Amino acid sequence: MRPRGELLVRETAPAAARDLLTSPAPASLVARRVPCVGGRARQVPVYRELVERAGGRFTHVDGTSVGLAALRSALMDADLVILQPAFANQSACQAVQSHRARLGVRCLQLDKTCVPGFLQGLAQAI
Repeated sequence: MRPRGELLVRETAPAAARDLLTSPAPASLVARRVPCVGGRARQVPVYRELVERAGGRFTHVDGTSVGLAALRSALMDADLVILQPAFANQSACQAVQSHRARLGVRCLQLDKTCVPGFLQGLAQAI
């Protein structure tokens, strides 16, 4: 029974992602810089597509192995920061939170790394 369920998930997940990408774009992010800290590498292109379709400029920062200087550089001039703490080390999370507190930049913290959750969080953050 389990292999059948896994097969069903593998076949329907790409279709669900395609549906999300062909749905109307979220509200405008025109000229807004949106760095995403952490996340699964295979989902980054989908996240990029969603942000750029809304007019934003997407950058991805690996939250596990990147140095703090590179992370701080990516956070400069950010209008909205997306943080996925399950895929970022504690130093990266603390750097994002201190940046948010210091400059008042909006931070969207995602508990799960799924496309529907990302889209919903992005729509709420705009």
